[in-house]
Amino acid sequence: MRPPSFSPPSHQARHLKPSLCDFSFRLCLAHGFGCSLSSLAPLEAILFDIDGTLCDSDPFHYHAFYEMLQEVSFNGGVPITEEFFMEKIHGKHNDQLCGILFPDWDFERAIKFMNNKEAMFRRLAAENLQPLNGLKKLCQWIEDRSLKRAAVTNAPRPNAELLISMLSLADFFEIVILGNECERAKPFPDPYLKGLRALEVSPKHTFAFEDSVSGIKARGCSWDSSGGISYKEH
Repeated sequence: MRPPSFSPPSHQARHLKPSLCDFSFRLCLAHGFGCSLSSLAPLEAILFDIDGTLCDSDPFHYHAFYEMLQEVSFNGGVPITEEFFMEKIHGKHNDQLCGILFPDWDFERAIKFMNNKEAMFRRLAAENLQPLNGLKKLCQWIEDRSLKRAAVTNAPRPNAELLISMLSLADFFEIVILGNECERAKPFPDPYLKGLRALEVSPKHTFAFEDSVSGIKARGCSWDSSGGISYKEH
């Protein structure tokens, strides 16, 4: 049984994502024309989340969880809803999800499920993934100004590498920071702090693009709240 098409539930107040071109325009205004974000000048670096930020990958994660959780009779075999996905799953790393979804399973069994789910996600994404509108223009704007850039993600390495490759960004990012290769993943600030250190940039002169609550919390803990433009979720 295939899941219904995915759209974030309205009661989650998850703002519809404008194109990244809109964000890049706002970034240009902020950097060049002295609005409240002008304190970031000189702008040194841009940090990007990957899932849901560079591309709309949420439908593929939802699809994979929807099907695979039914296979293991999660919640008595009742299919998960979009609301459940957004509240319990979205933006969280796999070790965290093992405890949330399978508190009675041993870790090895739970992480095997998660690895199989990620494999299904990659199959779906490989066939259907599209960049968010405006991504190419924003990346060109960043390259034209020789800004440093890094990807900072909770995604497993195979996922991150697949999405970056499909989006033709393998040569764009100077470094990819993975949450599961840090002492603590998002929502802790460790991945962003590692990215800042790797790029040798000041948090006061860096923007971050995020789409999840955990990512926004991680970025917010890493530097002053004026240091990023985020897709907002409440």
